[in-house]
Amino acid sequence: MERVLVTGACGAVGSALVELLAQKGYRIRATDLEQPVGVTVRNRERILQLGVEFIPADLTRPETLPRVVRDVDVVFHTASIFNYYAPLELMRAVNVEGTRNLCEALLKEGGTLKAFIHWSTLEIFGISMFQIEGELTEEHQPRPCEGIPYEKSKYEQEQVVWEYHRRGLPAIVLRPASLYGPGTMMDTVLFFLVTRGIIPALPRQLGFRWPLVHVKDVIHSSVHLAEKGEVGRVYHIVDDQRYDLADVIFSIATATENKIYALPPISMSGRLTRLGKIFLPLAKRIAVRAIRKIKRKGRKPFVEEGVLAAMLDELGQTKFSKNFRASNRRLKETGYRLLYPDYRLSVYETAEWYKQRGYV
Repeated sequence: MERVLVTGACGAVGSALVELLAQKGYRIRATDLEQPVGVTVRNRERILQLGVEFIPADLTRPETLPRVVRDVDVVFHTASIFNYYAPLELMRAVNVEGTRNLCEALLKEGGTLKAFIHWSTLEIFGISMFQIEGELTEEHQPRPCEGIPYEKSKYEQEQVVWEYHRRGLPAIVLRPASLYGPGTMMDTVLFFLVTRGIIPALPRQLGFRWPLVHVKDVIHSSVHLAEKGEVGRVYHIVDDQRYDLADVIFSIATATENKIYALPPISMSGRLTRLGKIFLPLAKRIAVRAIRKIKRKGRKPFVEEGVLAAMLDELGQTKFSKNFRASNRRLKETGYRLLYPDYRLSVYETAEWYKQRGYV
């Protein structure tokens, strides 16, 4: 059986991937920082119980990488800073230059390497992707928002991978959509908004799709593409999107037994409606005040106010296409079958997960 390396193995995605690979019988080498913090402590304990080989390393320290990458057949590179609060310099140090160090080590030491599965993101297209008429495919040109360090660093990180692919690295790039499922940021935010009554009413249809994918589909598709994917190709990892954003929010309300009053449908196609032009500046002021209040209490918010302002400013300048969706055709052509083709198939099990933990 092949030996695989998982970077960022103590993260939420990395640890879940290690568990799946163990179930499939792979020989696993896992790596992450030597001193885990927060939830990564529990994740590290969990994966060590699986009997995997764990070698600590730091992507920003090239000297720690040679023994990590030696004699591996497949690399699953999940390690990145995913934090809208972190400055661009830190993002670049880890996401961009850390990936460069890993790729350099693999070219020197990874003589048996067959596939390098790189975790990118659909966010490298920025909010401009919502302007596309029809499907966002792997052939479209990314355009990250200059004011959002995470998007910019992930775009630059992907360019590093392609640079090393041209030098012989057998790269396959995954671009997952925003993740949903128990404990993901997307569902944590939406469940909070619904169960706290922050969304008392909503148009029954918005005519607006946000690309989403269940976290299990990202993990399972990565293993599938390591076996069936084509080196040198990009794959968008996204569900079938047969719903709009209003369907998502109303399904959460139903699953958690909360009431949201249905307003007449509206369309976000074309420029934002007059309501949107009023709402976005108001949302920006409220959100920035909330972030500053969190800071005054000595806590660190998830997103820096400047980054949030950049997101909302770009949102306000976007022409939304009612026909937009992200394509998963290339992924399906490899034979992958989605576990969750529709967000609404997951909502009850996610609601139960939050209920068991007292979050809703």
